[in-house]
Amino acid sequence: MPVFARSLQWKSLGLALAAAVPWVVAVVVTGLSWPVAGCVLVSAIALGLLYRTLRPVAQAAHLIRTARADLSPNADSDGAALLLGVRRLLGQLDTLEHRWVRRHAITGLPIRESLVERIEAYLAAQPGSTLVGAIRFNDYKRLAAFDPDAAETALKRFAERLSCSLGRGRMLAHVDRDCFAILFEAVEPAAAQREMTALCYALEIEIDADSIVFTPEVAAGAAVYPEDATNAAALVNHALISLTRMGSAARDRVRPHSSDDARERFTIEQGLRLAVERHELELNFQPVVDIARGLLVGAEALLRWRHPDIGMIEPIRFIPILEDSDLTRQIGLWTLNEACHAARSWRRRRLGDLKVAVNLSARQLRDADLASAIERILARHGLPPEALELELTETAAAEDAGRTRQLFGTLRTLGVTIAIDDFGSGYSSLSYLKNLPFDKLKIDREFVHDVDRRRDSQAICRSLIELSRGLGIGVLAEGAETLEEVETLQKLGCSLFQGFYFSKPLSADDFVLYAQHPNGRAHGNDARGRQRQLQQRVGT
Repeated sequence: MPVFARSLQWKSLGLALAAAVPWVVAVVVTGLSWPVAGCVLVSAIALGLLYRTLRPVAQAAHLIRTARADLSPNADSDGAALLLGVRRLLGQLDTLEHRWVRRHAITGLPIRESLVERIEAYLAAQPGSTLVGAIRFNDYKRLAAFDPDAAETALKRFAERLSCSLGRGRMLAHVDRDCFAILFEAVEPAAAQREMTALCYALEIEIDADSIVFTPEVAAGAAVYPEDATNAAALVNHALISLTRMGSAARDRVRPHSSDDARERFTIEQGLRLAVERHELELNFQPVVDIARGLLVGAEALLRWRHPDIGMIEPIRFIPILEDSDLTRQIGLWTLNEACHAARSWRRRRLGDLKVAVNLSARQLRDADLASAIERILARHGLPPEALELELTETAAAEDAGRTRQLFGTLRTLGVTIAIDDFGSGYSSLSYLKNLPFDKLKIDREFVHDVDRRRDSQAICRSLIELSRGLGIGVLAEGAETLEEVETLQKLGCSLFQGFYFSKPLSADDFVLYAQHPNGRAHGNDARGRQRQLQQRVGT
């Protein structure tokens, strides 16, 4: 018998004797009865059986040790065939062990390498059009910034929901910290994309991560073989890259400075997801006046959020978070709808042909359905297109100049006017001013502030006003707060103004009072009176 096997047997026998000795001593010293002696005998027999049972285990252990050491078996030995079989079995076990450990520690799903191997095997067997879908759980990093335990719980439950929602035969893998990939085998890409869309709807249902209940934000992308990539690894990478393209560059720039900042950011985003259905959002309107004609000509619609517990939340707190989330389209369309509804009501009240201006974000510009959605909203309210003006920053307009130029052309064909907001604070390229079709420049408040005292601001504003005149477009100064600022800008050739000098942003009802009053008075504002005063001072 091998030494290793004998060693294991003797250890078992020693264990049996060690267990029996106390019983024997108890019988001899105390003179206990025969039942106790019977118990001793039964224990000894059981341990003896254990000894006999371990004997083949010890022999197998010896063979395995020999195989792992790669010792050549004796061809004449009776165990030679067994040893060769053990070696083959060990090789198979090593392969299985390698596959078993390639599971994600939190979700238990296969990792990227396993998915790549599956794709390679599938393409080798059935080369043809194949789609890999990618899904990102956007809330994971935000949760991990202030509550890592809740983030892991949420990730696990998100993965469980995703797994349960998948059709049979789909391989799901956890390919990155917050990203999952799905292999669609023997499915047309169009059908796979429809299934991905349905998955996203199923995943955007409230998750309870123990201490935090929230509605998840999901991003989805896809890559198709062989159009997007010609091998398995590249196909998975392309699917993940499609998620990056869908994300906002602003998200990468905004970094929470502390766990409290991250918690507040996450709380605000979750609140925004419920704000529309709870009717917590509202619009304020800041008047736009034409000094040259002494008229109120319209208003800019400004989004406000009245939280039931916190009260009015400052726009600077929630607008950047809104623009950085997937809520932009939903709340953006709500804003457009409400603004057009208000503009139509102004016309029914015979307040004049007032124009309402609505801000668009860069993310909204990427919506392929934006132009048709605006057309539907205008038709729903019976509002002429010329009553709507869309504003966007120069940075957003320049992000995808080709796409923006096409969108602007479509909207202007409808009759909607376009304004570039905060001009001078961002991209400021004369080439895109020449190539993009728009109707108005809004001079950024940074140049309007103290323009009467700053020669550099005067030079910039003069250039912008002359530029607008040369391009045949309007120019508006926003953020005008003093009579001196308005005076200076009008002498430079600007006649359209918006700012606290004329009125603060007003609620919908207060704006109507502002427009109805013969002197334009609402809450202490007297816009038309101030216009007359200004006209007298500058001699117009």
